[in-house]
Amino acid sequence: MRRDRFARLCSVWFKGFSLRKCDKRLSDLAVFCLYIDMIYALGQGRSLHLQGVMPGGHSGERLDGKIESFLTFKGFARKVDVIFVRVGPLMKPIYLLFAAALTLTACGGNPFVGAPEVPVDPEVPGDSSDPTTGVIVPASVKKNMQAANLSIYSPGDATINVQMTAQDAAALKATYTRNSAFDVAGYQAYTYQETGSNRYVVALVAQAGDAKAIVAVEAGQFANYHGGGIFSRADVFTVPVGDIGAQNKFNYSGTYAGLLNFGEAPGGGPGGDLNPARSYRTSGRILVTADFNELTVSGGIDQRQIVDTSEALATQFLYESDLIDSKGNFNGKTQIFDVDPDTGESTLTDSGVYAGIFSGVDASEVAMLLVFKPLKDSPLAVEHGIFVSSNCDLVGGPACPTVP
Repeated sequence: MRRDRFARLCSVWFKGFSLRKCDKRLSDLAVFCLYIDMIYALGQGRSLHLQGVMPGGHSGERLDGKIESFLTFKGFARKVDVIFVRVGPLMKPIYLLFAAALTLTACGGNPFVGAPEVPVDPEVPGDSSDPTTGVIVPASVKKNMQAANLSIYSPGDATINVQMTAQDAAALKATYTRNSAFDVAGYQAYTYQETGSNRYVVALVAQAGDAKAIVAVEAGQFANYHGGGIFSRADVFTVPVGDIGAQNKFNYSGTYAGLLNFGEAPGGGPGGDLNPARSYRTSGRILVTADFNELTVSGGIDQRQIVDTSEALATQFLYESDLIDSKGNFNGKTQIFDVDPDTGESTLTDSGVYAGIFSGVDASEVAMLLVFKPLKDSPLAVEHGIFVSSNCDLVGGPACPTVP
């Protein structure tokens, strides 16, 4: 049997012929392939001599087809394993096949059969991409939101059609109804509940120029909640072009709004632990800075509170953005200060993610979504946020630069 056929057996990770366990390190795979070559050579009656220490830590003595020998193998940063090799001229075919068979069975697989596909939960949407506009909504903020008819939505519409994997409606799509009682400044609210015993969804929608976004949350029933959002724009976007400096740095400021994965029972439910919950809303002041020279985004949200209870919330920071791409997509991390109650020292820690899209000529508008943990002492609390605005040069804003 040709040596290159044995090389094809090297499609599993293996740590020595002791077969104690499989090793998932590429470096050890290379060592295993070396031993396959050695066995082949011994089976041909050739002599080998290992001198000194080979990569990974190997030592040995003269080997040939008539000598029993031990090789010691010290894996990369691992303990020593003992590998026993006995090869005689008459045993050559048996040992070669035996080594191959053990290689296959020890790892519980067959390198000649493709790896099984990992099942994908059909209820978890992936990234969505619009081939016309190039807008990409990452799954990290899209979450349970499948679709919304933002393309035909106008502020003040009586309804908006939404599709979520949230058991919110008997049909795949539901018609959410305008409900101004749950508006947050700058964001119009829509709600949906099929019956008093079913999940209650609150959605917030906003538009600035051709940039639009929606975020929706049902705050939970049966110990689970659902939430997510989508942003979009018409096929109009140009990257600002100007001298290096202030002309290519833009600020966007306005009211931020969010929905929490907890709240209060809306009433009319079955009672007790079976009641659905209606999401608490949040608000704050947001400032986003986009640098179109360095193609980065940063920002922050302060003056945060739960609208329904007036409870103050910690400031969130937008940082570590990926580069703004040619279609105006961007994303990054949110962070929060964690204060040690004993020492008073503050540590900046990751709290979640954000993503968005710039829209219009010279990036005149922005639409973005956020998903983060709003409470430092409650790891199960999650906030889904939204921000849609024109830039400070066009409409101003609560945190826009002061014009001299």
